[in-house]
Amino acid sequence: MSKEKEKENTDSRRSYILRVAGHILSLHLVEEKLPNIQALFNFCDTPVTLFVISRNDQKGRIDVSNEIKYDKPALSRVVFFKTRPIVLTSDNYKNVVSVLTMQENANETFLGSIQQIFSKMFQNSNTEKAPKNTNQLREIVNELEENLLMSVDGKDGETGGGGEGVLSLEDEIKLWKLRAASKKDKGNYAEAFEPLTEKIPLLPNCGIERLIEFVEASEDCIDALWNSDEPYPQTRMKQLLYAIENCLFENICIKFNIDNLWKTGKLSDDLKTALSICDQWIFVVATLTSQTWTRNGLHEWKGDPQRQDFIKGFRNRLDEVLSLKILSEQIITLLNDKSTSTEIIEVIEGAMKGFNPIIYSPYTEANWKSRLQTVERILDPIIDRTIPIIKSRFQPNKMDSTTLLSDVHKYRHFLHRNNVKAKLLADREALLARLGDFLQV
Repeated sequence: MSKEKEKENTDSRRSYILRVAGHILSLHLVEEKLPNIQALFNFCDTPVTLFVISRNDQKGRIDVSNEIKYDKPALSRVVFFKTRPIVLTSDNYKNVVSVLTMQENANETFLGSIQQIFSKMFQNSNTEKAPKNTNQLREIVNELEENLLMSVDGKDGETGGGGEGVLSLEDEIKLWKLRAASKKDKGNYAEAFEPLTEKIPLLPNCGIERLIEFVEASEDCIDALWNSDEPYPQTRMKQLLYAIENCLFENICIKFNIDNLWKTGKLSDDLKTALSICDQWIFVVATLTSQTWTRNGLHEWKGDPQRQDFIKGFRNRLDEVLSLKILSEQIITLLNDKSTSTEIIEVIEGAMKGFNPIIYSPYTEANWKSRLQTVERILDPIIDRTIPIIKSRFQPNKMDSTTLLSDVHKYRHFLHRNNVKAKLLADREALLARLGDFLQV
């Protein structure tokens, strides 16, 4: 491969991360030699907020993960974390990603960052020009430093600071539990989080249909927070909504086994359930932030409704996956040829090799579209064999209105595809005219 072509295929985000980590760990890190390349993809292409490379020994053996494995000893760790749970792009990754180096004792690293950076930042701040909450932050940092000192000294200390943003749903629940225990939860937020506290541990192992209960519990939780005696701040609520969205996304994704995704069976129903769950959450957030909370006289939602670009993009991806899956199933039904089933599944699995379409990110959209086009191009000769059958099936003069409408709905995914539309242009116009006549009756 020429140097120019190699440069074109280089992902600037991943190269930057490996270059920084390699410099800190004194190792030559390349994607091909990583023991868990998926962790790097997760960090770059999804809202996952953490990426950790640990050097295990002097020989240079490493561990790569999306979590810090404190139970595994390591000489040193390089921790990349996002300031916001968003997908990295070629434009934002240097602004969104921060880097922390950790040695064997994580508490000492944390204490050092508090003592050397954040405590001094508040000590040296100009009181007249400082933000109004500087004194409060100084007290929080001092309290955190004291607790960390006890922890590092081996005493029974408890870390009790409060972050300035919502890093994850689990972290937010833990934060308000700690505050409630120390009687610092004036808004009784810990109580509002209780429905989610019960649901979250069950999510990884429950059936996908049970995720709707998580959506309902989330709605109860956020509405209780918003309407509490000391209302949950809007800025923090925006972050919490993204954290719940991310939790929902992750738990939908783990319900699908990529090895069985394109084979016929129950997964079409699971995809429909996932779509319904996404629709429900999108509706909840849109209704609360554009209607219900905007009319709340005691605590009014100000400004535009919450943006939901990611969950809407994920929902569209699920719909496209379902459409392709149903297309293959309906081709098999129309041709009534079992041998075609294996051929179609092999085509789709071949085009999708090494790519999990369920794990959505805007950054992978071009890759997904390209693979879709490949599938449609290869399947085109098979689709050609279905066209005479479809034309015969949808002759308006030979069908009553109920049967016609039922079949159009049943085969809507098939009829909606661009290559099918082009082949059935005249037939579609006649069909639409007949349907128009039915509606006028």
